[in-house]
Amino acid sequence: MNGLNKLMSGVCAAAMLGLVALGANAAEKNSIRQSANRAVDAVAKENPIRQDATRPYPEIVAEVNGEQITLAQLQEESLKAHGEDVLSRILNRALVLAECKRQGIAITRSDVDAEIERLAKSFRLTKTQYLEVVQKDSSMSYQEYAEEVVWPRLALQALVADQIKLTDEELEAAYLKSYGPSVSLQMIVCETREKADALRARIVDGGEDFGAVAKDESLDVATASNKGRMQPIFHGTLSDKNMEDVLFALDVDEVSEVIGPYGPQDQFVFFRCENKHDPIVAQDQIDSVKDRIQVQASAAKLKSAANDLFARLGREANVVNVLADPELAKQYPNVAATIDGKPIYLDAVVEMCMKLYAEQDLATMISITLVRQECKKVGLNVTDQDVATDVWIHAAETTFPLQDGSPNIKEYLRSELAKYNTTEENYKRTIVWPSVALRKLSEGMVKVTDEDIQKSFEANYGESVQCLGIVLGDERRAREVWQKARTMPAKENRTLEDVFGELAASYSIEPDGKQMRGRIAPIVKNGGYPELEDEAFALKPGEMSQIIQVDPSTFVILYCQERIPAREVTLDDVRDQIVYQIRKMREVTAAGEFYANAVKRATIVDNLTRQTISPVDESENARAGREARTASPNPTTSRR
Repeated sequence: MNGLNKLMSGVCAAAMLGLVALGANAAEKNSIRQSANRAVDAVAKENPIRQDATRPYPEIVAEVNGEQITLAQLQEESLKAHGEDVLSRILNRALVLAECKRQGIAITRSDVDAEIERLAKSFRLTKTQYLEVVQKDSSMSYQEYAEEVVWPRLALQALVADQIKLTDEELEAAYLKSYGPSVSLQMIVCETREKADALRARIVDGGEDFGAVAKDESLDVATASNKGRMQPIFHGTLSDKNMEDVLFALDVDEVSEVIGPYGPQDQFVFFRCENKHDPIVAQDQIDSVKDRIQVQASAAKLKSAANDLFARLGREANVVNVLADPELAKQYPNVAATIDGKPIYLDAVVEMCMKLYAEQDLATMISITLVRQECKKVGLNVTDQDVATDVWIHAAETTFPLQDGSPNIKEYLRSELAKYNTTEENYKRTIVWPSVALRKLSEGMVKVTDEDIQKSFEANYGESVQCLGIVLGDERRAREVWQKARTMPAKENRTLEDVFGELAASYSIEPDGKQMRGRIAPIVKNGGYPELEDEAFALKPGEMSQIIQVDPSTFVILYCQERIPAREVTLDDVRDQIVYQIRKMREVTAAGEFYANAVKRATIVDNLTRQTISPVDESENARAGREARTASPNPTTSRR
């Protein structure tokens, strides 16, 4: 639900109604702005969903240990972080509004309410329950969700209605992709065909375990760390239909031929079929998920049609993105974009950035200011090279290497920028820099003992248990599912493993495990969940556990598939690697503790949320505790 449009007062009049020219002087601009406000009011009346209001902000938005953060600084930060994205939303919204007006299309509040009811029904929720999920996931009120998500979607649907009708074939494809039969696979990725052929021969001819070879040799870190296991493949999961046909044709335990060169890196892959699964929802029960299938399939078609529509409307309206062009931005410093030569002013984009992100961006600025102050105390300087090195290390650990063996930094940054919806400059400045600084500030807090090394060795190289798992959110449902798993195999003449996987797909609240029919990573000793580990190591292959409560609201049921013996390696062989991994984890914990302590020592005033953090001595704490027991609570500590 992230990345949603919010239309501001005074934003779209120039864009939609053609009121001004780029060369307007100050007097003209004031007159134009008054006309623009009247025009926007008129548009708002035509679109009853909108309720625009400009929020007043204090000149000093925050103080961190006496250091002020001004409104101008926050506005500049918000524009840097979100300006291009927000401008794109303004342009698209303006184009859609104008096109709806041209075609005489009106989306009313009753239309929006009916759509929300339909969406709720597709997820088997009441309208109230659905809006609670929206509020929890996106912090959006009903009004914001209605005007910024539902209204634009309905407007787009009306504009491209003839392009998004679903055929029977498309509905069938959507059903197969989400609820149809699937296949569980293991994969090994190699740089050359010769390497892939050699590894395949070790498995097929030499009898070596596919998972062990994948863990040691595969280039794909994400699957290698789980013995080559992938998410289950459904019909339509892969863009390569030929590849998909090959994988579905494999028998259980069969290893495919080497395929390649394949993918953007021209690598070579081969697969092993672990299991084949029946549909999650049987074909004769498709009506139970038909509404959800239609929502998902329609959304995909709408996205494609909307992109084409925006491109066409942008060409017809002669849209120029000034903000994205450094030369134009210098020439017209107060203009963000033009539509048919008429400007959308930069302050309108700033206002919208503030409405969407002010509190979030201020929290970031407060955190960075505090970290910078801590660096100054000890004379620590975090350089651009430190930041670049951190990016290099993370790229090396999370992406396929390039042909020359170097990390694919471009792909890593593309993924990170998409995840945080920001620019490279902002990502390095507001995410990477503080992370590097905190690790350096907390270096002295990181210790690795012999006991730590021994426990890590047992966890990573000792015996483990491969299980299927069902994660449930309450004890009543856990008992219900456990009883089904105990009785269904005999009633339906099926194996416990098959029934367990089906129940995991239907009931588990853990998304990855649900998608993989209960498949979880092998359970190891010293993994952090002693109750779970004790139960898993007490099981024999083919046995099901009792209900395991791992915290007040999480209940787990396990089915043991196999015991995986310890690897033939000594502690001395891998000590350096273990120490490195422990230090990395401890660095994250230490950085968090350092920052938490810095916050406790700080005096922070956030004038947007009207919350304050101040150092509190022990006597004040005690007095506050006494007062809390005799009076209504009135907390002043920031949620941050």
